Amino acid sequence: MPVPYIDIHTHNAVDQEDLFQLQSLFLQDFEQNPSLNYPVTAGIHPWHAHLFTPDEAREMLERNIGNPNIVGIGETGLDRSIHTCLAIQEEIFKLHIHAAQKFGKPLIIHCVRCWQDVLRMKKGTTIPWILHGYTGNLQTTQELLKTDFIFSIGSHLLDHRAKLRESVEIIPIKNLFLETDDSSVDIKDIYREVALLNNMPLEDLKMHIFGNLKKIFGPIVRA
Repeated sequence: MPVPYIDIHTHNAVDQEDLFQLQSLFLQDFEQNPSLNYPVTAGIHPWHAHLFTPDEAREMLERNIGNPNIVGIGETGLDRSIHTCLAIQEEIFKLHIHAAQKFGKPLIIHCVRCWQDVLRMKKGTTIPWILHGYTGNLQTTQELLKTDFIFSIGSHLLDHRAKLRESVEIIPIKNLFLETDDSSVDIKDIYREVALLNNMPLEDLKMHIFGNLKKIFGPIVRA
């Protein structure tokens, strides 16, 4: 079987033979789908942090995160662009970090204008932290690389944003994933752009990203 394209974070699953997508679900929605039988990531989005008390969030995580179909926890994280106060978001985020450490599953992070907070909260953890929809500038990227974050690059790269293109050029391939999130963009277009920026054959990039998937998430797809 040829190496598939990997879409590490999407809310719009499509049926395509040469593509593996890791669908991102809100944890409250996952809980309503007990018959789901394919790998997903799930978590309480910071936009929904205000909907649950810490005890409710903890109990929902404990009920679901051990499910083998949940291969990553999130998206979860911090967002300064919303009305929910950061203290509430942090409390829910900490519960996800604890669950990820307990079950040995990677975190998928939603971070908006909270880089220093996320850096602070990563200290002392050992599981992979994947920054989904990453758009940070060169300086932020250099700082985050010091603590071995993994970066998932999405459709914003195709807007030819100079700061993001500079960041992609310095991110080691071992720290890289690609995604479509909630856009209608074809993941193959993002692959082509990253391959071009790295002066790398497309098939080599596919092999590297597939290797990253196996390393971080285990054998959830075969090639």
